Amino acid sequence: ITDWNNNLVLGYQNSSAVTFQKYLPVGIAQSNQDFVTKDIDFGQPGLIKKIYKVIVTYKSDTANTTPFQYAINGTQSFSNFTGNFIDTSSVWDVVTLTTASPISCQSIQIKCNAFSSTTGIFEINDMTIKYRIIVNKVVT
Repeated sequence: ITDWNNNLVLGYQNSSAVTFQKYLPVGIAQSNQDFVTKDIDFGQPGLIKKIYKVIVTYKSDTANTTPFQYAINGTQSFSNFTGNFIDTSSVWDVVTLTTASPISCQSIQIKCNAFSSTTGIFEINDMTIKYRIIVNKVVT
């Protein structure tokens, strides 16, 4: 959320209380970092799409094998994408995430669990999903 000064503010739960703090973009090396996107339906929830690849611009201070996963149709059952983080030495780089064949789905959710077993700093700048809506293929 943004506060009255238009500062980005985040809230987190600490035991039974919720604490709100101004977001400061200072990287700290930590293990067990992850984030999950919302269930993305591309504005067409009732139609089938084919997902061909996901392109991510990132920085990472440590190499990481298969940090991205995906789940389809709201299942929260995640499978691995093919694509690895390399140590970019704080320079933006691009990773292309693919699967053996295109993913057919109504919606997709993307999870990044970088550094689940090691410690490091990573930043995601943007994510592009290459997809096509399958014409006349309505969910039954």
